[in-house]
Amino acid sequence: MRGKRALIASQTVILLASAVFAIFHIYTLAIRGRASVEDLFPVAAAISFAIILATCAVMFIADKLSGGSDGKGTDETGSDPMLEYLPMIMTKLGCIVFEYDCKDDSIRLSESVDGKDSPLIIDGFLSSLESNPRIHPSDVYRLREFTVSTDSKDGLSTIEIRLAMDGGEYIWYSIKAFKVFIGERSKVIGSISNIHEMKEERQRLIEKANTDPLTGLYTRDVIRQKVNDFLMFRGENEVGTLFHIDVDNFKEMNDLLGHTMGDKVLVDFAQSLRIACPNNAVICRMGGDEFAIFLPECGSAEKAKEVGEYIVSSVQRTYSNNVNSRTLSISMGAALTCESDTEFSQVYDRADKALSNAKAKGKSCFEIFDYVEETRQYETFPEWGIF
Repeated sequence: MRGKRALIASQTVILLASAVFAIFHIYTLAIRGRASVEDLFPVAAAISFAIILATCAVMFIADKLSGGSDGKGTDETGSDPMLEYLPMIMTKLGCIVFEYDCKDDSIRLSESVDGKDSPLIIDGFLSSLESNPRIHPSDVYRLREFTVSTDSKDGLSTIEIRLAMDGGEYIWYSIKAFKVFIGERSKVIGSISNIHEMKEERQRLIEKANTDPLTGLYTRDVIRQKVNDFLMFRGENEVGTLFHIDVDNFKEMNDLLGHTMGDKVLVDFAQSLRIACPNNAVICRMGGDEFAIFLPECGSAEKAKEVGEYIVSSVQRTYSNNVNSRTLSISMGAALTCESDTEFSQVYDRADKALSNAKAKGKSCFEIFDYVEETRQYETFPEWGIF
């Protein structure tokens, strides 16, 4: 608006100066006797009229280019209609506009997040984050760091947090913001968008990619990541147990009873594992007829043996196709994590050795990796390279 006023003022000065110059020139000619004033008057009028038309044309073009009173820029009141309509536009697009004043620690919203009569201006925003019931406790620190870092850098910043609705349900929101200077004040402005449905759909896709389509159990990649995470972040003296399971004689059962019955055996077995295992167990299908279980809080050989033997005895079941019948049984090996473990493969190899020992003993049994025995064998046969 200030630029437009300056342009109009400069054009007015040019118009007046041009008119004065034309009149002075005509008057000079008249004094020198080269022409009478009466003769020069039509010329002066024509020149002045041309100057006025030219100036009006320039003003009209400048007005169009600057977006004047035609509704594309500022109106006669000096306000910008686009800025006035912005909150309404963002609402239609499912966004809420906000402005955070860094100096006053206050935030102003275009509308409430829950769509009700919540305050649109919140004073002491950062200082009251911990006591704000709307913000998920796990997101408080992240939101604080996001606000502070956005105020201290240039460019767009994005964060996803959970906000509580009146019913207590947490909804996922995306916040996009950047820093601006209004006068000498630093402010963070941005938008808040509901991304709950998108987040849930993304989670469904992740779960689908990480889930075995036949049994609904986790895939091999998931249990590998879970064990690696446990090994990286475990506390002092924290021990978990990895169980490796093989369905005994599954190929024979599958060929004798048919592939449809074979699939049913695997599905039923997966459900039996869900029932037999604690809630914190990570159960996966490694592939084919091999399964694995990781218990992060199973820290003793006695506890591992109790769990393993219970699972071996509880899953036995007879299947028949009216011609042939076979009884499901499993062999199971287990290994406890040790202090030197840094990745899944180390624990898995020991559990696999225990499984091989169970099969060697006639199947349908449980074996746990014996550190003492393996150490003795390694000392006797060092070329084995077990440790």
